[in-house]
Amino acid sequence: MENAAINLLVEQLDTLYLTWSHNLTRANVERDLDRLSAIKQQIVDMRDAWSEVHRITSSGEGDDL
Repeated sequence: MENAAINLLVEQLDTLYLTWSHNLTRANVERDLDRLSAIKQQIVDMRDAWSEVHRITSSGEGDDL
């Protein structure tokens, strides 16, 4: 992965994590279970995506990408 792509990924993840943090705080203050559930689903989706990346890179399956 090139430096520009890495930097972009870092910026996007930073923005996402800050958004989650902000929304988690709001969900807590407002006792908003729907907001909390939405954030939880996003986090689960992100975990699953990173697990898939790990699977692909560990197996060598992504070598030709």
